[in-house]
Amino acid sequence: MSILISQQLAAHIAADSTVTAITPRVYNGEPTDDTLIPLVIINRTELDSSPFRDTDGNKTKARYTYSIDCYGRTAQQTEELADAVVDAVDGFTSENVDECFYDRDYRNDSDDEYRTTVEIVLYGDR
Repeated sequence: MSILISQQLAAHIAADSTVTAITPRVYNGEPTDDTLIPLVIINRTELDSSPFRDTDGNKTKARYTYSIDCYGRTAQQTEELADAVVDAVDGFTSENVDECFYDRDYRNDSDDEYRTTVEIVLYGDR
C-alpha cells in the first residue's frame, strides 16, 4: 500500500531546513489542542478524480487541492513560514505525485492568532 499523498507532503515540508528553522511542528491533519505555535497543518480540501486528458487525448492524473495553514506568533513570523512552505513545495514530486503547483495564499488573522493559508494543486495517482 502506498503512503498517502498528504503524508508524503507533510514529510517533505517537515524535512525542509527553512521551515524547520521556524518550526519543527508540521502536521497532516489536526494536531492536538495543546500544540504550540508556530506550526503548519496540512489538509486535503478537494479531489477531482475524473481523469484529465493531455493534449493528445490520453487520460492523465487526478487533481488534488491542499490547504496548508501556517500559524505564527506574529504576522511577520507567519508570513516567513508561509513563504518557506511555498518554497518547500515548489517542484514537489513523489511516488504518487507528478506535479505540484502553488495556487495562492491568503491571511486569516484574528485577535489572538496569525494564520496564512497556502493553497497548492497536485496532479498524481488516485
